[in-house]
Amino acid sequence: MFGLVLAAGLASAEPPEPLSIRMDEAPASFRYKRRPDVSWPVGVIPTMPGSARCIMIVVIDEKGMPEEVTWRADKGGCSLPLQREAVRGVMKARWSPYKVDGEAIRVRLAIGITFNNDDVNGNEWASRVQALHGPLDVTSDDCVVQFVAQRNGGLADLRSNRLPECMALPVRFPPHTTPAGTCVVTFHTDFYTTSDVAAAECEPGVRAFAVEYVRTTQWSAYDEDQRYTVTITVPPRGD
Repeated sequence: MFGLVLAAGLASAEPPEPLSIRMDEAPASFRYKRRPDVSWPVGVIPTMPGSARCIMIVVIDEKGMPEEVTWRADKGGCSLPLQREAVRGVMKARWSPYKVDGEAIRVRLAIGITFNNDDVNGNEWASRVQALHGPLDVTSDDCVVQFVAQRNGGLADLRSNRLPECMALPVRFPPHTTPAGTCVVTFHTDFYTTSDVAAAECEPGVRAFAVEYVRTTQWSAYDEDQRYTVTITVPPRGD
């Protein structure tokens, strides 16, 4: 009996769902004490010239501290590296407490984070990215890409079967100790986000690394739903 009463007490102690609000409709007392601070991640090639926008959903506690930040899917060029930078920036933001009848409550808020890269115009962007790729003699409706994931975090021998439609916009990985081998990863892109990621023909120890590489790398998406087949090779140690 005691155990049942205790369990019920614990259940009732769970915090209520946060109130969903909009910043432009919030009372004047609810304001930023510190705004999100983001910058274009080092080593990330823009998916498009000018800017990219990430819509983030943040839960703010009774003290005005961010509890949780997630990304809301949109089509603003918010690639995975930009999502991570947006989460980092929003987690550093601070608000005054949101109060209802004088009592501070938890709230949920959508925030637009814009990344500017105004020094890259369209022609410079296309030329810079395309110059990273070599030709790949493969005929396919898929975008077929292959490259070597170097152990120092860079990549080498990047090739594509169709340019400029099918391009990897690489992000520098940290140095890694993945076993040597090859993995073929297939997926779809929808405005620079990946879905239906599947790995096959992978040598032991390479699969998890290859899938993470695909999810972190940015991929061109001239079509709204483009299928990619990517072969990633990890060289032997010392190469």
